[in-house]
Amino acid sequence: KSRGPEKPAARRSSPCAAICRRSMRPWKRRRPVCIALCAVMLAASALPCFIQEALRPGASAAVEVARRGLLMGLLSSALPAPAAAEPRNSLPKYIKAGDPLPDLDPNYPPAPSEIPWIRELQKKSWEREPILRTRFYLMDEMTKIQPNPFGEKKDMVRWTEDPVKWDVLTAEDLKTAERYGKVLVDQDLTNEDMGWKSYVYTATQDRDWVAKNCNITQTIELTKAFQEQLELVRSHKFGE
Repeated sequence: KSRGPEKPAARRSSPCAAICRRSMRPWKRRRPVCIALCAVMLAASALPCFIQEALRPGASAAVEVARRGLLMGLLSSALPAPAAAEPRNSLPKYIKAGDPLPDLDPNYPPAPSEIPWIRELQKKSWEREPILRTRFYLMDEMTKIQPNPFGEKKDMVRWTEDPVKWDVLTAEDLKTAERYGKVLVDQDLTNEDMGWKSYVYTATQDRDWVAKNCNITQTIELTKAFQEQLELVRSHKFGE
């Protein structure tokens, strides 16, 4: 029986030819790099001619401007582009265990996140940063005023006309001021979760009434350095 046309025998390449083909393959992948390198070398060799032609006197003003523009374009294209500046307080995408945390400036807002809902939370949190720092400041002052938590309870009432000052009242005097409508809960500084509650006078004359009819044990005022820090934080807007 006829077996049909016989298939041609597969061409066997010699070991030397196979080695040559393998050694030539990387050059195919490097061909674009080689072409680009040749173009750069050609431009570099022709650059002195461009400079001499651009600086040659005797041409009209328009031609001089065109030549110098061409020269500046060539020089700027040969220089590497400046790297984009990293935003202040930017965090690395990944922090390995044991690596030190980046040194962030607490008086500047965090770098905006690429995720919209996180960026919105960052904005709201930074807007309340002065209030949060003021609350911690008052909490620290209260530990000095009342070191014994089981002693007579005291509270702070913020001035209306000077919001960097607070009067310290005993619990009984505070109840009296509340009963006559002279003080209200400070909704900005009060945080029940943190165990902090403070008050504010409803008007300037109400503080005068409290000073006459209640016992103001002392008055707390934010230090100048802390006030300057709060102003610095307020001046730095999120995302700027």
